[in-house]
Amino acid sequence: MNAETRVEKSRIDDLIGQLEDTAAEKDAVIYNIMRRNAGWGILWYEKSRLPGGYNHEYNRDRPLDNEWRKGLIVYKYYPTLFECIEKELERLRT
Repeated sequence: MNAETRVEKSRIDDLIGQLEDTAAEKDAVIYNIMRRNAGWGILWYEKSRLPGGYNHEYNRDRPLDNEWRKGLIVYKYYPTLFECIEKELERLRT
């Protein structure tokens, strides 16, 4: 890994840290960062998107309950990972 790549990786790591902190304030969690044909995207888990009264804890009586999946969302795909992280951070701050 050359010096330029290390600097870029370090910058991305710092931005992801900021993104996680900002997301926590909004009660959101980064579920996955992914690359698809559409570009780079962040799959968010947001409890506020779940149906009212949904129990967020694991339920032994309903282990196959898929209601938690309704809390997952990708807002937008971006051409680069760096742009994805920057724009999602900007979105959360507004």
